[in-house]
Amino acid sequence: MSDTVQSLAGQEEARYRALQAVDPRAPGALETFTAGLHDESWRVRHAAAEGLRRLPDPEGVTARLISVLGERGETGARNAAVEALAGMGEVALRPVVHLLEHEDPDQRKLAVDILGHLGRSEVEDVLVHALSDVDLNVRVSAAEALGRMGGDAAARALEGLLDAETVLLRLAALEGLAALRRAPPVARVMPLLEEPGLQRSALRLLGWCSPGASTVRLCRALGSPVRSVREAALVALGTQAAALGPYERGELDAVARGVLGRIPEVKERVAQALDGEDVQVRAGALVAAGALGEASLALAVAEVAREDRLLREVLFTLGQLGPEGRRLLLANMGALSLPARTVAAEALVLLVDATSVPELCALLEWAEDDLRAVVVRALGRTRSPEALTPLVALLADPSLSGTASRALEQLITVHPLAALAALEAAVEQRTTPAAVAVLGRWGGSQVLPLLRRLARDEEAPWRAAAVEAASRVDGRTGLE
Repeated sequence: MSDTVQSLAGQEEARYRALQAVDPRAPGALETFTAGLHDESWRVRHAAAEGLRRLPDPEGVTARLISVLGERGETGARNAAVEALAGMGEVALRPVVHLLEHEDPDQRKLAVDILGHLGRSEVEDVLVHALSDVDLNVRVSAAEALGRMGGDAAARALEGLLDAETVLLRLAALEGLAALRRAPPVARVMPLLEEPGLQRSALRLLGWCSPGASTVRLCRALGSPVRSVREAALVALGTQAAALGPYERGELDAVARGVLGRIPEVKERVAQALDGEDVQVRAGALVAAGALGEASLALAVAEVAREDRLLREVLFTLGQLGPEGRRLLLANMGALSLPARTVAAEALVLLVDATSVPELCALLEWAEDDLRAVVVRALGRTRSPEALTPLVALLADPSLSGTASRALEQLITVHPLAALAALEAAVEQRTTPAAVAVLGRWGGSQVLPLLRRLARDEEAPWRAAAVEAASRVDGRTGLE
């Protein structure tokens, strides 16, 4: 950095700190802060705007700020005055509303901007009236302001602007209605999708419409060669799905599946969106991936778990990808990031079946401790007798013994004889005393002879486990 640049930066910092140090009660504070509004540095102007809000004479400050709005050629100062007035609260309402009668359209526009930032519901009618201003910029600003803070009257007024002759007004109306989450009838929005300058905003607004015809149009937009159009459609698709909840989406998914399946390269485009930066786009891409049920997207879906806000949707989507998606996850767990592996493992607990045991056992060989616990749970949910042997062996692992015991309980209810045989074999082979507790809990009186024999074992851990298990089966046996 050159000496000149360093010197300028130092001067700016000095002016900034000087304004921060001004006592709001000191004589001349109003003039000092007002001068700061005209500084060439945005940091200094921001500090001046904040300082003005701290002065003890809010009416006087408001009047002074209104006068700054009239200073043509001082764009920075005027914008800083808007910022300060927007933070003044109720005291600024009347003077700013009065400014809407000014002959200068620039000042009327600034007044509308301030009212929008103030966010007071009592000025809604004033802003609706400003939609009929003779100046286009004022009308557009009023539409934008209503989108930030309007109610029913604002929504009706903005819907009326969808038929405006000016593209800017139609655009502001679309954006405002989307911000208010107030969708007009689908038929009002559809024609606007044909205008290139309005298409993305119209798509986003469709996201607040009920599923059906709107969903069809959103999905068709994924066939657009323009990436920004596809992303707007995905954002809207995610909005529709979020309003329904993941387990209330039958109609939406069915409609989306029927349309998306006919779009060339849709899988590649959804995969690209899943890997994007925008969270809302990725949320919509998850909805599209789930509707498609395309197993090849399983890894890309799992990687979206790096975004904490989308964990629930990732889990739900993985559940829509079927057995092939599950097998792809199991075969590629080592290639996934840690967040993706974690959520994929949680999904596998819900997705596994009797054919999953070999892959789950292979996963146990290298998975992290937290992930191994999830895999053990998944083994219990396979309902396969092949899972009995690995689960019984895991009883010897202190970190997994409790989880393995609970997983075994799921299998014992389905395969009681095979489970008891596996447990008895583990005890006979002296695999782990933990197997004695499970055997006693589920074997009942038929394993009492074995428990009595173990209660006289040379090794204390086996004796203790056998006595405790026998006591649970028959208290008198435990006392023996």
